[in-house]
Amino acid sequence: MPEAPLPEESGFSPTVELSEEERPPRFPVRWQFALWTALAVIVSVAVVLLITLTVERGAWLKNQTRQARADVEKLADELKIPVLAGSRAEIDIILKHFLEKTPSAVGVHLRMADG
Repeated sequence: MPEAPLPEESGFSPTVELSEEERPPRFPVRWQFALWTALAVIVSVAVVLLITLTVERGAWLKNQTRQARADVEKLADELKIPVLAGSRAEIDIILKHFLEKTPSAVGVHLRMADG
């Protein structure tokens, strides 16, 4: 059985030599791993940030609603006696102070029982 010629003897070379211009750019495996890891970390941080912002926004809106209800209840408690007494001057003073203390309040709609 004849032996197959070795690659060196046949003139065939399994590797092809490319010039510097023809050679594609290569990144070492370490760099590729570092880049993919950095990308994964950045995406993870962005997702966690979005989740945190959503939760915080919901909690803030809930707190604002609760605070607005507390302000309305406090104003209603302060106005009970002056309204029952029919003292318009005292009602005006209480409403004026409420609007000064609560900058987010646009106005107060007060309906009197007598019209």
